[in-house]
Amino acid sequence: FYANDTIGNVAYSEVVVIKNVFYGIDPIELLTPSTSSQLTSNLLEFSWYSLDAGFGAVNFTLQVSNISDFSYIIFQSLDIAETPLVINSSVPLSVTYGQYYWRVRPTYGNYNGSWSDYFLFTLHINNYAPNLVLNDITPTDGTSSTIFRFTVSYSDLDNNAPEYVEILINGISYSMEIVEPFDKDFTDGCIYQYLTLLMPSTTAYTISFECSDGAFQYSTSTYQGPLVESDSTPSNNQADDNLNSTNIFAITMTLGIAIGILIPFIVFAEKQVKKIKLGEKTSAKRNK
Repeated sequence: FYANDTIGNVAYSEVVVIKNVFYGIDPIELLTPSTSSQLTSNLLEFSWYSLDAGFGAVNFTLQVSNISDFSYIIFQSLDIAETPLVINSSVPLSVTYGQYYWRVRPTYGNYNGSWSDYFLFTLHINNYAPNLVLNDITPTDGTSSTIFRFTVSYSDLDNNAPEYVEILINGISYSMEIVEPFDKDFTDGCIYQYLTLLMPSTTAYTISFECSDGAFQYSTSTYQGPLVESDSTPSNNQADDNLNSTNIFAITMTLGIAIGILIPFIVFAEKQVKKIKLGEKTSAKRNK
């Protein structure tokens, strides 16, 4: 600021520059949770080294965000008192599974120091077991050429994605796939499906489902599945008990290509046979 004064008949003036008290002091060094940590509790323990600035004890501001530029602040704690060597702060965060960033800066009166580098941690809360609910089995019966679709709804109150969702057909497990890959809200349920062909059976198939969220497993009761009858049309897929949708598509394409190649060849072969037979008849007449 600009200051002036008068001593006797002489006027004095000067520009006084007031520096930030944190000028020249290095940013704070963070400790825990260290970067790339995996945490499983909503009660988080943050710690960082004391500043020991030399002009007195300072306070700290702690911020948590799900964006690395901290344009959106999920949690902020002000005026955390400095303690010797290391500062510890326990924070209860009401957030779901995901990646988060945290940082700290010192404050002293009206002065703010520089923000520390941020650390990244992943919160994987697992207080609740997942749940599976049978959605649909269609159709309820068919033949060995019928494509059966099994769907189940997976939900988790912690919003944890499943490590696996599987269907058990007559006790044999097969992986299921999510119907809407971009749906990441598992609290209200996400649909998983399995498509397959089934071999003929004299009794209905038994169906059950199981899943895991990494900490808890869940299995459904056993349901009565479809009854599959023999198909009068020969099938190229009877070597396998079950085929997923990819294999079904591959078989369809293979048959289509094979038919496209074989039919012209058969027609050409028939014409050649007729020509040969006609040549034999002409030769026989000449010999007579």
